[in-house]
Amino acid sequence: MNIIELFEALNIDRTKVSSFTSEEIIRIEKQVNIEKKLNPNIETKVCSDLIEALRAFPEEFLFLLDNRILFNFFAKKNYSRNSFPLVNIPISNDRVSLFISQFLEEELTLFFDKSLMENKFEEMDFLLEMKAYFPEELIYNVHKKALGKIEFAVTLLRVNPREIGQIPYVQTKSFYKFLKQLRTIELDDKLKLLLNELVKLYNINKKSEFATISMIEMSNYEAYDDSFSTTIQHNKRVVESNRGLFSSKGSSGIPWSVVAGLVFVLVRIIVAVGNSGSNSSSNSYYDYNQIQNQQSGLLDTYYTDMKYRIDSFHVFLTDFNPKEIKQLKVIDTIKTGQNPFQTFYKRLPQGESSNTKKIKNSTKYDIVVLENAIVYDSIKTPIAAYFVKSGETLEVAGIQTYTVFNFYLGKKLASFQTASNHLFIRNNSIVEYRFSELSPNTKKIIKNDYRIGSDVVIKMNAGQLQINSKESKEIQPINPPKEDIPVVEEIKDKPEKK
Repeated sequence: MNIIELFEALNIDRTKVSSFTSEEIIRIEKQVNIEKKLNPNIETKVCSDLIEALRAFPEEFLFLLDNRILFNFFAKKNYSRNSFPLVNIPISNDRVSLFISQFLEEELTLFFDKSLMENKFEEMDFLLEMKAYFPEELIYNVHKKALGKIEFAVTLLRVNPREIGQIPYVQTKSFYKFLKQLRTIELDDKLKLLLNELVKLYNINKKSEFATISMIEMSNYEAYDDSFSTTIQHNKRVVESNRGLFSSKGSSGIPWSVVAGLVFVLVRIIVAVGNSGSNSSSNSYYDYNQIQNQQSGLLDTYYTDMKYRIDSFHVFLTDFNPKEIKQLKVIDTIKTGQNPFQTFYKRLPQGESSNTKKIKNSTKYDIVVLENAIVYDSIKTPIAAYFVKSGETLEVAGIQTYTVFNFYLGKKLASFQTASNHLFIRNNSIVEYRFSELSPNTKKIIKNDYRIGSDVVIKMNAGQLQINSKESKEIQPINPPKEDIPVVEEIKDKPEKK
């Protein structure tokens, strides 16, 4: 019980709240004490808070009593508009916010935590109409948890899209209306990532009800970025149009030439041109490209973009002149299992521990394991990166059949600059970490894709990478460079074309 509930239970005349005399408040205090004896569930603190609120904050108290949304929420009632005055007493938002912070914030926090856990976004959306009166820290925490909801959905769609049953809220109007109440540039950016994954899912299967409904309902979000709002509305029109076409054609579908394409919203990492005499840095930003409303070339564009991003990062990691290194700052605190990167590969929540595989580094070099997901044909998208010290063992959980690995070997992980045309920045000044001393053939090794179905040991032999499984069978790369000596490929489970 909170002070508003207790006030309502005592049947106190609300019209006198702002004008109670000291004697009247004493009588109310006695009434509170009697009520507490009759109802032992009433906390002592709530009783004392009610008296303090009436004595020290009468105007703020009256404001809440006269506000239909706030009163009904805290009193757990559902009174009609006729029970409240048409206009609240004039009082600043800050004063109401401080009052709620002192007496009622815990009630709000519990409500939002429970509602977020149960995906009850409609109730939160309704209450957030009053967010101007809520403490800033409360709104900040709700916003942070809302971002977490989006991040979880993005992660699941990237890593295990078959488990979309875990994110039903992505298909609901109330989710996006709730997010609209909290909209920020950061929230825009997270939703752009979600839209990317929905677009990829849709272009693999135009009949995907999950992707279709999700993009239709996303139109209820009003973005800060006007171009993003335009993209959302465009996608809604396209999927609604295609939905009608597919329905009219039945299960046989329609020719590719008739299918309208989607706007591809791809997050692009823009790399700045670095030079030996400059301290300039590059910043990642979003670049939204609208593809014409036709299917031709869509997948090629997506593949080209993904391939560019991964290849550019590989160039950054391996294609530099050691003699040009400057502003070297060696990183010696990183531990096995940590992610050395920030701007490209991002460590995501792993899967079930039952899927864990061990990767032992038996080379004299440190290794960064790059984990990627094949999302369509040979198109790869980054999942995570893991640092493995020489002589140590890494455990990777949640490895899926569509997961492939690349290996980056070297010594003296550091931040430094060179004259390379590829430069990735961790923040405003520090260049992304990379090995300042590379192993032999690093450029070739990092291009090889490997699938790992059991625990493995990584070794180096005459500058060549060897990966042995626990059955002592050497695992060969899926795509060895053409100039390498031909090998017998034991891995047959290449990703099937959709």
